[in-house]
This record gives sequence, C-alpha cells and structure tokens, in this order.
Amino acid sequence: KIPKSSSKTSRSSSVIDDSERMLPAVLYESFTEIVAEGRDLDIENVHRIARGRVWSGAEAQKIGLVDEIGSYKKAIEILKELASINRDIELVAFPGRRGIPLTLESSLISKYLNMENKSKLPESFDSLLNMAEVYSQFGNERVLLILPYKFSW
Repeated sequence: KIPKSSSKTSRSSSVIDDSERMLPAVLYESFTEIVAEGRDLDIENVHRIARGRVWSGAEAQKIGLVDEIGSYKKAIEILKELASINRDIELVAFPGRRGIPLTLESSLISKYLNMENKSKLPESFDSLLNMAEVYSQFGNERVLLILPYKFSW
C-alpha cells in the first residue's frame, strides 16, 4: 500500500521494490510449470521434488527430471534427431555477446525446424523460441532480463 503523502519517486520505488520481491517467485513458478509440462509430471510432484534444490545428473535421472546423462555433443545429436537433420552441422559461437545467445533465432532452430518438425519438440520449446525472437529485437544492446510473460493492452 502506498501512503497518500508519497511522492512520485517513492511510489515508483515502492512498485519497483514490490516487483523485485515478486520476481524470484514468478520465475520459479514459471520454471516449475515448464518442468512439469516438459517431463509430463504433476505440478505438485515437481514442487515436492524441487523446492529450489539443485540435483546432480544421476539424482535428477533417478527422480525423472532428465532422460539421460550426457555431454553437450550428445545433446546436439538428440536435437538433430528431433529436428530430422541428417547431415553434419556447424555450431557458431558469437564471441563477446552477453545474455541469451542469438543462436536460437539465427541458426539451427530457425533454419532447419519446419512446422512439422517443431511439432515434435516439447511445448516448452515454444517459450524459448518466442524469447529468442524477443531478444533479437534488442540488436546489440545488452539485455539484463526478459520477463517470462507478455503484457498487452
């Protein structure tokens, strides 16, 4: 609640402070929903096993949070298989970039995933692709945070 005597500055500060306090909870809730959907788990089960903890690969596999333990190379192989890419690919690193890499917007996913192949990916990839599209609109500006939801008027 904002006191009637508050100035514009303190009102803005109050809103920002409230937002900063709420942000971790919003991000955590969004993350757990994505995990539940992507792993086909009940949200309550995800909350029970998660509680903000970090799991080792073996522990995460045992409780159903990951399918298998592997390397970056193995993850690329799985992505290629899901995207029906049957040839060698070159991954391009963008040196000097900070924040979320633009590789999603400009390389493998946007080039090689047609609508049929996109439908093979988990729905949780939709938000990742949307985020890459939003991020690309900032050009070379450094992005510190992208909220996990959209505002519309």
